[in-house]
Amino acid sequence: LILIRARGLFFIFNAGHRKENPMAEQSGEKDTNSTALDPSLPSYRPTAGLSISGRKWKRVQNKHGRASSVITKPSKTWEEKMKQKELLKITKERDRALKEARKKRRDEVVQKREEKKKRTEENEKRNQVVQVISNSRKIKKMSRKQLRNIEKR
Repeated sequence: LILIRARGLFFIFNAGHRKENPMAEQSGEKDTNSTALDPSLPSYRPTAGLSISGRKWKRVQNKHGRASSVITKPSKTWEEKMKQKELLKITKERDRALKEARKKRRDEVVQKREEKKKRTEENEKRNQVVQVISNSRKIKKMSRKQLRNIEKR
C-alpha cells in the first residue's frame, strides 16, 4: 500500500494488487506464497479524496461499463418458458395473419383500379370519331406531326 498526501488529503493506493502479510512486514520477512489478488482492496483508485488524475468532476467507478448495469433475473421454470414460447408463437401467427389480410386488401384495391382504368380506356376508344385511311399513298405524303397522331387498330 502507498500513502500519499496531496492538497491536504490522504490517498491510499494498492500497489501491485497483492495481499501482504502484516506480520511478515514487522519481522522483516517477505511472504512469497501470498501472490493472490485481494478483491477487497482497490486496485488503482484511491479510497478517499480526489480521483487519481486530480480532476474533481471525474467520479470513481466501482465497476467498468456494462458490468455495473447488468441485473440478474431469477431463473424461470420450464413451464413458464413453455407458456411464454406458446404466447410468442400465437402472437406471431396473429401478426402474420393480419399482415396477409392487409396485403390482400391492398392487392384487391390495386386490381380494381387497373380494371377501371382499362374499362375507361376501352370506352374512350369506342366513343372516338375515326377516319379510315384506305389509300396508303396519303400516309407517305403526311408530315411527321400528322404521322404521330395516327393509330393502328
